[in-house]
Amino acid sequence: NREMGYEEYFTKKYLNNKSNLSLLSIGSGSGAKERNFSKFSCFDEINGIELSDIAIKDSQAKLIENKINNVKYFLGDFKTFDFADKKFDVILFNSSLHHFDNIDDLLKNKVKNLLKNTDSFLIIFEYVGPNRLQWSDAQLMKTNELLKTIPKEYRIKYKSSKIKKRVYRPGLLRMLLTDPSEAIDSESILPSLHNHFESDEEKTLGGNITQLLFKDISHHFYNNSTQTTQILDFIFNEEDKFVNETDKSDGIFGIYKPKIT
Repeated sequence: NREMGYEEYFTKKYLNNKSNLSLLSIGSGSGAKERNFSKFSCFDEINGIELSDIAIKDSQAKLIENKINNVKYFLGDFKTFDFADKKFDVILFNSSLHHFDNIDDLLKNKVKNLLKNTDSFLIIFEYVGPNRLQWSDAQLMKTNELLKTIPKEYRIKYKSSKIKKRVYRPGLLRMLLTDPSEAIDSESILPSLHNHFESDEEKTLGGNITQLLFKDISHHFYNNSTQTTQILDFIFNEEDKFVNETDKSDGIFGIYKPKIT
């Protein structure tokens, strides 16, 4: 159902007839996910923790604007934040877990201990591909092959007259200087999840090709013209084939419960 976000899907499927629940969103960013979860009466308390004070202020303003009173935000570093004895029914990482290092230790000794019991849930919507976005040779080869099939007018870079001709791996030095936390230990996410949690659902989201391919040119594809739709359908189908053939997906959506130890 393309009209249903995962917040609604998860809540209706797993939390039906439950009440007085608490949720912790780690790396809450703009606050959109917390606002979406707040619509469901099963949640008494939704907490978001975020490093950016600007994001926190924007999120809090949206709460006032939308008259939401069951969401709170905290400014701080999740790794060192003191939650006292508080535990949660649901913990969410929405495109934030890949910014943490030492993933295995984080999931085992921090996240798992913040869940109330073995019936509590961990939700993951994440990039789990190569560390530091160091794309595989196969990814680069397929992406550059598909880039050549896109008409030139769709390959003009954003706010530029340059045409995108080739995709490369980002330089490690540039990665360290511009965003030192980006995908720092992303390859550890899936094996660490499987070590410490039981999977109720785990769905591949792809991104192996599209993330590389559409960088700097995605603005050309925000229309419903026949040509645009045909290009997108072709690219999406080719990525699906690539993910199936390599049995690797750079993006996943998963719902987990802590393993009994």
